[in-house]
Amino acid sequence: MEKLLLMIAMNEESEPLVSKYSLELISSKDKQKVYLNKKHNIILGISGVLEHNMVSLASKLIGDYNPTRILNFGSAGAKIDSDINLGFAYFVDKSKKWDQDIPFDGFEWDQRDFNLIIPENEIGKGCLTGSRFSNKTDVLPQGELEDMELYGLVSLAEQHNLPISSIKYVTNFTGPNAESEFLENLITARSAGIEKLETVLDIYSI
Repeated sequence: MEKLLLMIAMNEESEPLVSKYSLELISSKDKQKVYLNKKHNIILGISGVLEHNMVSLASKLIGDYNPTRILNFGSAGAKIDSDINLGFAYFVDKSKKWDQDIPFDGFEWDQRDFNLIIPENEIGKGCLTGSRFSNKTDVLPQGELEDMELYGLVSLAEQHNLPISSIKYVTNFTGPNAESEFLENLITARSAGIEKLETVLDIYSI
């Protein structure tokens, strides 16, 4: 049995898990919440949106609970020209940063890609992390999904030598309708992701 740190950005993404795994709220500050199960082997951190929120809370919880594995779960957008289906859920096999704007030619900035763990029977998708929704004028690296937290979390996991996996469920496609699609599908598209996540939680937490 492993000790799992489950990091999720939004309450709306996590609600079914709290009751199913009998998670008890142990701390709450602003939009950040921490839950713990009775066996103390599932720690759920609700961080709030954006990398700095997820990294700061995850860093504290790693220090407090010494987990053996990190899981990330949440919603994501998808490139409109990808093979992604709205309402489906996918494991992420590669994390990249897309919205950096580095003005110095030839300077060695560390914007490397990170690899994530996926089950053998799954086909992984690339996830691009930025601080906003992309638009048609943005030049994006290769990858099918977009989120706002994963890249920082994977970087933190590497620093602590912790294995990390991520499951993203698709709420919207990139483009002019991204915001309205996201709000419309944030809850309704969640079930596909929860199904995949529960399988992983049951494997590692039993």
